Amino acid sequence: MVQFDRREYFVVEEEFIILTFALSREAEQEVTVEVFTSDITAQGVNLSIVDFIEFIINNLTGFNDYTPLLEVLTFSTGETRISIPFSTLGEFELAELNETLRVSLSNPSDGLTLGEVSTATITIMDNDGT
Repeated sequence: MVQFDRREYFVVEEEFIILTFALSREAEQEVTVEVFTSDITAQGVNLSIVDFIEFIINNLTGFNDYTPLLEVLTFSTGETRISIPFSTLGEFELAELNETLRVSLSNPSDGLTLGEVSTATITIMDNDGT
């Protein structure tokens, strides 16, 4: 069985955290599971006219709050934990509400099942002061 080591993570924008995934017992053979992110909340922003223009320009160029994950985690024989970094991005000093996203596990390889904590939420906390 594979799952996150916790249900919730908190990180300040422009910083990173470490996500940890755990097996219920040592892998007897190489096993894999996919991990991916998805947005939960819409972006909340308090803007002046100058900030509004900057916000529009940033969003027209594909500006994101975090670096999306879409990868396959591989547990080697004998492993019980894997940790990976998760990066957040800044908003050029725009004050905004905290934002939340989901990280999910899926498609475990043969012989592996998803545990009770197969999804976790990450709250990205604003560092610009709302």
